Amino acid sequence: IKAYTGNYKNLKRKLKRFKNKGGTFEIIPTHLSESDLSEVKRCFIATSQKSIFYLPYQDLYLNSALTTSKSPVNNAFYFVARLNNEFLGYQAALKTGNRLNALHGAFDRQRKTTFHAYDILFIKMTEFAIENQLASIDFGSVINDTKKKMVNKTIDMSYYLLSKHSVIRHFFNQFLKKTKIQGKDQLKYL
Repeated sequence: IKAYTGNYKNLKRKLKRFKNKGGTFEIIPTHLSESDLSEVKRCFIATSQKSIFYLPYQDLYLNSALTTSKSPVNNAFYFVARLNNEFLGYQAALKTGNRLNALHGAFDRQRKTTFHAYDILFIKMTEFAIENQLASIDFGSVINDTKKKMVNKTIDMSYYLLSKHSVIRHFFNQFLKKTKIQGKDQLKYL
């Protein structure tokens, strides 16, 4: 883990500050408690309220996250960040063979600060992978700068819209330019 954290500026300071402010991380196997489920919902709603656009899959994503988080699933792990026992956010992951695959997660975007809990999440997941002798972690799509800084390898992905009608393709391309998920970097693949 020292080799991983040594690649990133200020992580030791962030870890210390998070801990000094009362921050903790907990790894919960198989499923979340009812009280944590209500916090997951709150975090998802807080995140969606900060979105520029309402995307059609947002409700589906929340319902999927709540359903999987309350159902006992072997090899599922929930990396939960708390500040003075208050739920800040989480990342769910599934251990498959020698890989850890991110499933879903959310953080409370209404807070002024989480004292770098999101950054520290990557350290905790990496520690878990090392301790369990896993070969790699798939953190999912990278659409924010923090995640981009914390992963040491990315694989370019593209979004495609298929339609035989050019008007529909044009409309969605214009619409996607205004969303965070389809910025200039992603549009170069269209």
